Amino acid sequence: MTEFSTRYDRTADVLARLEAITQFGFGRFDVFRDWTRLMTHALARDDDAYLDVLDRYADANAEADRGDRPADHFAAAFGELRAATAAVGGDVLGDAYEAYGMASDAFGQHFSPPAVVRLLAALQDVGTTDGEGATQVSDPACGSGRLLLAGIDAADGPVVCLGVDKDEVCARMAALNCCLVNVDAVVVHGDALTFEGYGAWRTSRTASGGALEAVDPEAVGFD
Repeated sequence: MTEFSTRYDRTADVLARLEAITQFGFGRFDVFRDWTRLMTHALARDDDAYLDVLDRYADANAEADRGDRPADHFAAAFGELRAATAAVGGDVLGDAYEAYGMASDAFGQHFSPPAVVRLLAALQDVGTTDGEGATQVSDPACGSGRLLLAGIDAADGPVVCLGVDKDEVCARMAALNCCLVNVDAVVVHGDALTFEGYGAWRTSRTASGGALEAVDPEAVGFD
């Protein structure tokens, strides 16, 4: 199986699960994109949308043994992602995207290194509050949400994040990262210049961990 160069050792555990799905003949980008869709649909409790995505893998799920089906690997990859993100406190999801992207031109996105986004977060006025004591952190081209995560780390106290990205996979990654680190956020799949929105997610901080829901882009100011 292919070995990938990753920033975090735990990212390899995630990629091993996704790579197992490609052995059924699915492309890496399709697998990664569908994985982000499955995770956001699952967290938003949108069963119909979840099953629509999983239907692409119906034949492979029917043929493979239990535990080795694409559905099993998708679920296990999510579990590995949760554990890895909690363990390293960094952008494991973006790391997985970048590592997978090195082996496929279909990914097409490149993110700022963690050291750079930490510097940017330190230079920003992260003391700006929303009027209720929460620090606002925003990024109009958020990618996997790396700058949002750095802003959360740099802030002293509660944080509210706003991220926007024109790329669907990137927007979903940012929303997932905000959910995984248990922060209040809105992430929009759309254009921050024209305010055209194609999808959006709201994450909420709760005592039991982050919650995620899909919302209408118009509800957060995008047409």
